Amino acid sequence: MKGEKNPVVKQISTDVRSKQKYKHLFVALVSLFLLMLAVLILLGYGRATQNAGIDRLNPFLKTQIGYTVLPMPTKNHQQGTRVYAFVSDNVFGSGSWLQFSTGQYTANKRWAVVQHKGSYVSNTRLLKKAQIPLVMREQAGNIYTKYNYKTEGPRTGKKISWWPFD
Repeated sequence: MKGEKNPVVKQISTDVRSKQKYKHLFVALVSLFLLMLAVLILLGYGRATQNAGIDRLNPFLKTQIGYTVLPMPTKNHQQGTRVYAFVSDNVFGSGSWLQFSTGQYTANKRWAVVQHKGSYVSNTRLLKKAQIPLVMREQAGNIYTKYNYKTEGPRTGKKISWWPFD
């Protein structure tokens, strides 16, 4: 068995090196799979909890434009007030409850167009009701209602709220 030119020793040495390579490849593939699974779980958590920071980075969500009605302004209403409103994304009434800042709106100009990606709101603009496209006016509504979990259910309009894809 001794000697450098022995074919059995060379074959055993080659087999041991091949097993090490396959072991390293297997560990790398399992690690990559676990990393991808962890990222999907994180994106799903962000979607389910409406975490705007996570939704902003989620590459599987598309940017949508929706319309909403804002509450009637009060005397204490100031610019930059955070509003929690249902934003309708399409004519069928699909949408989500989103929290966003608005400018100082008036009773005549208390509707908003909201550009969002999941719960991350990237842009809002105040509108008069007549400025909303006709097919979306009914979805935007006239009366602001507060969010109630018992009647509205989950904040997202998705059947599976933790699903990270749109």
